[in-house]
Amino acid sequence: MAGYFKVLSIDGGGIRGLIPALVLAKLEALVGPLHKQFDLIAGTSTGGIIAVGLTAPAPGGGGAAFSAGDLVDLYMNDGGAIFYSPVYKRLSHLDDLVERKYDHKPLQKILKKKLSEARLKDALTELLVTSYDLHAGKPYFFKRSKAKADAPRRDHPLWEVARATSAAPTYFEPHQMQGPPSAPAKSLVDGGVFANNPAMCAYAEAMKLKKPLQDILIVSLGTGDEDMGKPASWQKYKHTKAKGWGVIGWARPAINIMMDGVADTVDHQLQQILVDSAHAKPARPQTYFRFQSPLTDETKDMDDADEKSLAALKKLGVSLARKEKAQLEKLASILGA
Repeated sequence: MAGYFKVLSIDGGGIRGLIPALVLAKLEALVGPLHKQFDLIAGTSTGGIIAVGLTAPAPGGGGAAFSAGDLVDLYMNDGGAIFYSPVYKRLSHLDDLVERKYDHKPLQKILKKKLSEARLKDALTELLVTSYDLHAGKPYFFKRSKAKADAPRRDHPLWEVARATSAAPTYFEPHQMQGPPSAPAKSLVDGGVFANNPAMCAYAEAMKLKKPLQDILIVSLGTGDEDMGKPASWQKYKHTKAKGWGVIGWARPAINIMMDGVADTVDHQLQQILVDSAHAKPARPQTYFRFQSPLTDETKDMDDADEKSLAALKKLGVSLARKEKAQLEKLASILGA
């Protein structure tokens, strides 16, 4: 068991990051600080914020800046400030169609305050966070390994890593990142546009390090699935409505469809690689854990951070941890072996 290359991966999903944060808090209570338990922690968007928080060094040393429990508090206490929209914007649907929905400054201020001067190269374990560079027209991966090997060109303040990965199109403006003269400026948006579930990116990173398939352990956490548990007749977007959508009508549904579809696809791929192959003879131990919860009408929105929605999200996270108690204990036994 001790020979596993252990990967933790957290999906994107806005305020719904509270769900995986609560599950991780339960796991943390069983095994201790998570940066000591995993060889690589990966995240996208809100999952990227969690990944950064779990690996950022505390000022003055002495461990991580945040526990999973601290990140639960971040969602509960600061979510409303991050997803705050003035009354005049809430009353004007036109503003919502022609400009980003939220001001990025509260999010940026919170990230700067919480992460201080910590840098990517100083992360406490290997870190992989996704983003997309609009200038270059391709994905940009924040990696601790790259930051160490190619500083200052690939090293960045961790608050900027968290800001860039969570710059969801239509919700926040892109993050402009200025590098040294040898590196062009970047305009970065949410990695969820191509890897809302970053577990496959993390798996590829483990393979790049020449880790054998049977020695890779993947722990993947979702931020809720609106389709999960629904009857086959249920329709998320009705054809009668969608057939009339133009560019504006498709804008936000397209983002949601793209992010949800990518997350489900990656789970399917890893099921095929790591679970179905376990049925081979001789049977192998379980090396893929996926923790996901169905969503309710109160919890489906990525940006609804009022008290009622936060309470409902917390209930889902607590319920998921309780439901998956046996899996969490099994995982803890593997991590502690």
